[in-house]
Amino acid sequence: MADFDNSFKQFLAAWNHHQELRDAGANISSLLDSRVQLDMLRLELVRTLR
Repeated sequence: MADFDNSFKQFLAAWNHHQELRDAGANISSLLDSRVQLDMLRLELVRTLR
């Protein structure tokens, strides 16, 4: 369960960072990098459930 908690905290932090970038009007490149990071963390989070 610790793996899930860690993965979830990382995902949540990345999500919040992505939202901050969007709110600040970040450029497409920064948003894309952030989205790729989010997708990788999302996959990692799902893997901890299996």
